[in-house]
Amino acid sequence: ENVVEVDEGDEDMMVPSIPVFEPCPEDDDFLAALDKMVNENISESKGLVRDKNSLSSMTAPVSSGRGKKNWEQLQEEQEDQEDNVQVVVMLRKGGKATTAKGISVSADSMLGEQFLAREEREQREKTRVKQLTLEISERQEEEELTEALQQLQRVSMVGPGGARRGFRPNKGAPDADLIFGNKKPQK
Repeated sequence: ENVVEVDEGDEDMMVPSIPVFEPCPEDDDFLAALDKMVNENISESKGLVRDKNSLSSMTAPVSSGRGKKNWEQLQEEQEDQEDNVQVVVMLRKGGKATTAKGISVSADSMLGEQFLAREEREQREKTRVKQLTLEISERQEEEELTEALQQLQRVSMVGPGGARRGFRPNKGAPDADLIFGNKKPQK
């Protein structure tokens, strides 16, 4: 063991030395437990069933036509669109600038099928949300109409002068003995 004697007052001048690794049984236990956990995790992840759609989901935006086209080009495009899906691929040049390139993918390919299926799902979701919104609006209109009718019925049942036509409040201070009774103690 290295023992260094230090004069009093020079303790703060000491430079700490690098700790020396001394193997011990706890290290072996720790490494064994770590290896076991890692192997269990790997074997569990191998056994998981993965959804094919989640692994191959891609986002590919539809490209909008650029520039003006004549009638023949538009007709050719319509014929091509029946068999192909137009997508835009983002490319990176030199790690800095990104460019977009439109490509036509066969509708029978995996990417084309996924893209068309996603468009169909989005369209169904939009239709469902639109229907829900319409139903909510109709229900609100119905509730407002029934509330207005109930308000009109209340007014017509009460009558034009009100239900309390014959009641007139007393003027002046109220009679406390009449309201609460005579509570004076008897002698």
